[in-house]
Amino acid sequence: MRFLNLFLFIWVSLAVFSSNALAFSDGFFRVGLGWYQQNALGKITKSVDSSASISGASSYPLFIKYDFQAYSDWYVSPQLSYTPIGRDSADAATTTTLLQVVVPVGFDLYQWIESSLDWQIGVGINQYSMKGNGGSSALLNGQTPTTFQKPSGSSSSKTAVLLIGSSFNYGPSRFGLDFVFEGLFSEKRTPSISLNYSYAL
Repeated sequence: MRFLNLFLFIWVSLAVFSSNALAFSDGFFRVGLGWYQQNALGKITKSVDSSASISGASSYPLFIKYDFQAYSDWYVSPQLSYTPIGRDSADAATTTTLLQVVVPVGFDLYQWIESSLDWQIGVGINQYSMKGNGGSSALLNGQTPTTFQKPSGSSSSKTAVLLIGSSFNYGPSRFGLDFVFEGLFSEKRTPSISLNYSYAL
């Protein structure tokens, strides 16, 4: 949570004191790196004593996006994200990678507040791919150590997402804060947070 607080402080400070460059730029490709925390702010548990936590599982996706001016100050910015280094489970038995495709529609706020802030909202798809690392593990079965086989197969799941966020430019750099709601059509929607940085090519 300290990292999140520090990022928010920097984000607000630069947004207030940055130059009036528009956050969206027509025809620009951007490449970047994000910190994606799944199930952030939700009541989950990651400890053996089942104590609640508001921090979820972290992934670090690389992404590329393209800003396309659709009409006046409105932009469409399709984005593709992927985690080349998967997230290991607590027992290192499986590795999970994330592929995300979102198509946000955004609007520059320069005319309203004379800053480089924008806002965006869009829908997309998350695909989680889980691969078993195989091998075996020795665990106690009562008082006797027993060898158990770890899974070696793979599986994937897809879920619709809703993205709501804001970002700003500082020169060619862009800093973003997005809230992503996974399971858009489910009764158990999962709130996730994405902090990201990208650079205009």
